[in-house]
Amino acid sequence: MTNGAVKSKPERHLKKSEFDIPSNLNEAQSQYEQIQKRKSAQQVNQVEEAAAVYQLNQQITIDQQRFEQLINSYTDSLKQQNKMNLASGLQQGKSTLKHNHWTLRLSNEVMKGMLEREKEGLLIFLREKLQIPDLYLTVEVDESEQSVNERKPYTNEEKLKEMSIKNPSLKKLQKIFKTRIIYR
Repeated sequence: MTNGAVKSKPERHLKKSEFDIPSNLNEAQSQYEQIQKRKSAQQVNQVEEAAAVYQLNQQITIDQQRFEQLINSYTDSLKQQNKMNLASGLQQGKSTLKHNHWTLRLSNEVMKGMLEREKEGLLIFLREKLQIPDLYLTVEVDESEQSVNERKPYTNEEKLKEMSIKNPSLKKLQKIFKTRIIYR
């Protein structure tokens, strides 16, 4: 080695990374847009598949009393499984039944999420008992009830503000007697 021979370095083979890190902001933006396009295309395909599988069948008629009895028995089974929130939401929901399409309106998004997770089991139960294989369910959130629940005051300060909005003379009374409220 001392006689002028050059020592060669062994070649390194770099493993290609699983994802490419963009070299500039424009490239990152284009990658992000491509990902978003793929996601939206997948969502459109899922919606189309769901719409294609179940369509309104005018020939099907479901007895409302029988349907309500089945919902009550399913709610009882949920209570036995200790799923009280889901059972109460199912009972309190406003439902409409039109041929093979069941629409259920719930009071909030949390309840909707819980029912979406339980939807498959519920539909299997109803389809089996009613002998209607193409029964389908749409879960919606009732906006009118949601807005009422959002305005409900909880703290003493919020209650006072709400009362003073309803009765402006309350503020006058505070000014006249020079009172202030201490919230604890």
